[in-house]
Amino acid sequence: MSARLNTKIWVQAQVRRCHIENTPAFIVARGDEERGGVVIKLNHFSKGCEVLQPITDMNGERVWMRITGEVAVVETVADELIAKRRKYDNDLWVIEIEDPEGSLNMEAFLDEKVE
Repeated sequence: MSARLNTKIWVQAQVRRCHIENTPAFIVARGDEERGGVVIKLNHFSKGCEVLQPITDMNGERVWMRITGEVAVVETVADELIAKRRKYDNDLWVIEIEDPEGSLNMEAFLDEKVE
């Protein structure tokens, strides 16, 4: 049986990784410290926003899905999508990462596939 890293520590580690890379990142909403889910809002400012959420793929592997689709959306749409998810899951953590150039390699950053 493998131990699972609690969500609070995982979120804090991701924010710290961003800061080390000189990428602004913020915890926008806090959820359950032990088992809360996480969504990541990538804010590309004038280029729009993406929202990522982890899912389990057909092989049982955790991957990050762009729940905003392949094309970035305006920030209000991203915020509405996150608000709907938090309405039904108040244990959900939200991390916002500012990436105006869209240059952050999320797969390398998360160490997991992004679809």
